[in-house]
Amino acid sequence: IVKAAKKNCDILLVALHWGIERQNRPTKYQIDLGRNFINAGADVVLGAHPHRLQGRELYKGKPILYSMGNLISPLPAASAIYTLRFDGTTFKSWDLRPMRNAGGKAKWYSAKEESAVKRQILALDKLIP
Repeated sequence: IVKAAKKNCDILLVALHWGIERQNRPTKYQIDLGRNFINAGADVVLGAHPHRLQGRELYKGKPILYSMGNLISPLPAASAIYTLRFDGTTFKSWDLRPMRNAGGKAKWYSAKEESAVKRQILALDKLIP
């Protein structure tokens, strides 16, 4: 499916509903599958479902975001908005802006809080073997 889809687009994003709820570490299955999607031609892999942020990795120069959190939820949750930059079809960089969900509403952190939360989120990248 990925190889066929790649023939019809410049940048292919694969979005997956995967992972174990409430876990901030991707499973081996997620890591293997995410990398296999890149190997098959995906340019970006975006994950969701665990209701927690999980790490990210640059695999063969292409981003895999294992879980972007839970932006819309009636329960308190953490999330992040990612900006992915490309030069044509070549991935160049990424940035994230953390958010929190409270009372069913997504809210930005204050500048002081954002810096600390961003460090915590980036530390999740180290959980990926």
